[in-house]
Formats: sequence, C-alpha cells, structure tokens
Amino acid sequence: MNVYFFWTAAFLIGITLLLHLILGTKRYVRPLLETDMEMTTKWMSYFSWHGGALALAAIGLAFIVSALNPDRPDYAIAATFFAASNACLAIFVGLRSGLPMKTFPII
Repeated sequence: MNVYFFWTAAFLIGITLLLHLILGTKRYVRPLLETDMEMTTKWMSYFSWHGGALALAAIGLAFIVSALNPDRPDYAIAATFFAASNACLAIFVGLRSGLPMKTFPII
C-alpha cells in the first residue's frame, strides 16, 4: 500500500482534530457549560464532546502506525471503518434531529 495515503489521512484527521478543539471549544463547549441545562445532560454532552476528540486522535494515530509500518495496513483499515461508521452515525443523528444539515454541529 502507498504510505502517502496513510500520511495524508493522518494529516487531515489532525487538521480536523485541531478544528474540533479550537472552534468547538469556543463555539460549543463554553456556551454549553454556561447554560442552565440539567446537570446530567450538560456533563454527558461535555463528556461526549471529549469522546469525539479522543476518537479523532485514535483514528489519526492508527493511520500514523500504518504509515510507519506499511506491512500493517490493518490499522488504517480499522481507522477507515471507524471513521466511516462515525460519519454514518453523524448523518443519521443529523437527519433524526430535524435540524438543517448544513447547520448541524456534527456535520
């Protein structure tokens, strides 16, 4: 397999993670913590946001491992499956929410 694909995927995931952390903190996390939302819901949302950050980091790390070990593309295959599964979940939740897709925060 061409390791440049793995490095490109890791780079793009890294950019996505940075955007998630920088823009997400400013636009979603701070306002979330300032709401009068029920405490369990608020802190589960906060937990889920960090879970998303960890998932992005794990996906990026899996692509880096495959790039450094071209004989182990299984990490990249697993990362691709996990990323695609998360994308499908985001689309499903977005459609289920009834919010316009272009304004849905996960998409």
